[in-house]
Amino acid sequence: MAKFPGLHLRAGVYQLRVVVPMDLRAALGRSRIIESLGTSNVREANLKASVRRAELFQQFEAKRLELNPQRLEVITPELALELAQRVGATVLRQDDWLRDDPEAPNILRELQAATAGPLQVLTLSGGAPKPHAPRSALEGLSRKEAATLAELNLYRDADAAASLITRYRAGVLPLVEAEARKLGLAFDVATPGAREALMLALQHYRQAVEAVVRRDAGAVVLTPPEPHRDAQAAPAKPMKLREVFTRWKASKKVSEDAVKACERALVLFEEFTGNPDLAKLARHEGDAFRAHLMAKGTASKTARDRLTWVKSLLKYAYQDLEVIPRNPWVGLKIEAATTTRRKPWSQEQLAKLFADDLFTSYSLPTAWRAGKDAAYWIPLLALHSGARVSELAQLTVADIDPAGPVPMMSLTDEGDGQQIKTAAGVRTVPIHSELVRLGFLDYVASVPPGGRLWPALPLRKNKPGGYFSDWFGAYRNELGLVHDFHSFRHTVRSEMVEAGVSETVIDRICGHEAKGSTGARVYTHHKPETLRKAVEALRFPELPRVYRAPK
Repeated sequence: MAKFPGLHLRAGVYQLRVVVPMDLRAALGRSRIIESLGTSNVREANLKASVRRAELFQQFEAKRLELNPQRLEVITPELALELAQRVGATVLRQDDWLRDDPEAPNILRELQAATAGPLQVLTLSGGAPKPHAPRSALEGLSRKEAATLAELNLYRDADAAASLITRYRAGVLPLVEAEARKLGLAFDVATPGAREALMLALQHYRQAVEAVVRRDAGAVVLTPPEPHRDAQAAPAKPMKLREVFTRWKASKKVSEDAVKACERALVLFEEFTGNPDLAKLARHEGDAFRAHLMAKGTASKTARDRLTWVKSLLKYAYQDLEVIPRNPWVGLKIEAATTTRRKPWSQEQLAKLFADDLFTSYSLPTAWRAGKDAAYWIPLLALHSGARVSELAQLTVADIDPAGPVPMMSLTDEGDGQQIKTAAGVRTVPIHSELVRLGFLDYVASVPPGGRLWPALPLRKNKPGGYFSDWFGAYRNELGLVHDFHSFRHTVRSEMVEAGVSETVIDRICGHEAKGSTGARVYTHHKPETLRKAVEALRFPELPRVYRAPK
């Protein structure tokens, strides 16, 4: 049987381990909570763990409310009544605790020393009552201790009466502030309604002290149960998925493209669901959202990716932030149909591409994403090398070596900001003679040494060729062409296969992970001449030389 998350078997007994959220560790003084569940039966342990974990999450949320109180524009009569009732209940609970505490004699002496000045609010031992075992199961206060407590309570009762007569609200303010913090609220005396709320709290405080005095006379006065937090009275800010998104992108190392894709999915989620509080998000809403994505008419892979992004945010909210007790959409899927694989460019399509003014007269585009000279040379380099768009976009002048019998181009991640997709992507590739004829080495010589090969081309963070790819996509659409930039790699591979070039050489040139045994992958090296012959096997429509180096 599967175990509940955080369940561990230790010395034959199951324990529940819950990680304390990062934002609460300083306040709680620990990073995790480990509790014995008192059973070796996994089914029973799962049940106990699910209940206890939910309780702990409620405690975490209560502590967050206390640590981050919300300021109110107005204190409503309903909220004022709840605060007053809580003050009265706290007085009675503290009296219960004091009568049962084994340290009662010491505490009573402290209270006697504190009874000076108007309306001393006797908060005990630093605030909220702490559970202590009585001296025995049948023993409470001694007669002498009870008499001392009764004396103190009479003093407190008289003081509370005097404060009520004079309407001295300041004395009860600390108790009201403490109860407000438990609700996640900041009680400010300047807030409209605060004065009335304090007066009501003073009245309930006086009634509670009177009740304590009746207890001293032997009357039965029941302590009200711990009040439930009223969502209406404590309007804590609900956690929305966009807040999770903001924290996710700040704490995770993600690319700009990933952030944009995730936000697109988030917008669809917000539009469809109405952007509910995550605590109220139900599984049936996930099923409905899935159906909505599939009905939009987009590709099944696109729909699947958008659902996955939303599920990833929910997973982050559950596992990392621990702001929801579970991920309600876990397991929801969209099966993506196999998409049509990219096809290589045909000779006819290449002829149409190269018939444009960009390639027949070196008429460079003005769009900033095109990068001026990069718009002409990068497609040609891809077609004659099989390199990826980002590999070409990030080239530096130093990456081109025109010396030697075979001019070479280095595709590397050693330069500042350079990155290569895989280890196999780090390579040197011969420069095709057609590129030399068209003037590529002359262009390289015209660029100031020590810098980037395309000074005007903007590079996208974590995806250097992203902006250029966007431009090329719009450019080929204007020409009525359907193949994207990546199809140049398919073209190169297909042409080399047709020319009889071996698979290992093709993998070496294109930067694909080599197939075969470890020995074949690690110890197989190819001479520059072998690579040159493979590259020279590529034959495409001839272009006129239109590049002229600046004078």
